[in-house]
Amino acid sequence: MSVGEELFADLPNFDMGEVVERKELESVRTALQLYAILQQSRKSPVAVFSRGSGSVGSFGEACRACAMAGNGEGAPGVKRRLSSIEATTDFSGAKIGVRSLVKLMRAAKTKTPIQLDFGQLASDLFEIQFEDIRGDVFMRWARDYYKASPKSDDQDTHADRN
Repeated sequence: MSVGEELFADLPNFDMGEVVERKELESVRTALQLYAILQQSRKSPVAVFSRGSGSVGSFGEACRACAMAGNGEGAPGVKRRLSSIEATTDFSGAKIGVRSLVKLMRAAKTKTPIQLDFGQLASDLFEIQFEDIRGDVFMRWARDYYKASPKSDDQDTHADRN
């Protein structure tokens, strides 16, 4: 109940019928389960609530952070799992794929825990369930995954100079 305002604030209105409402609630339930997996036994918060159009805490950005952990050794596994999510034909398969990535994020060797915007993730999971808009979610994830971060650009530039 204490985080309900954050999680349910941007969800569409439940006036679209029982089937759509069930999909919305399943998306929120899945996002809460994923939050529990990522937060488990951690003292630092893993949930971030971004307001606006930024990609802070996006699933694609978190996947990139996971892939870059350990000198980028995890990138092939992360990309393979993202591709399998995109190829799934039902929500159950997508949930399994997202859960496997969240478990990788939990295990990633990073200085600070990887953070996710679970409200946006719930919205993404909802949209994945509709054939006509699911591609938009994967495009957003890919954009955030492949978007170069300023830190890595600076490091690359300094490495080229040396």
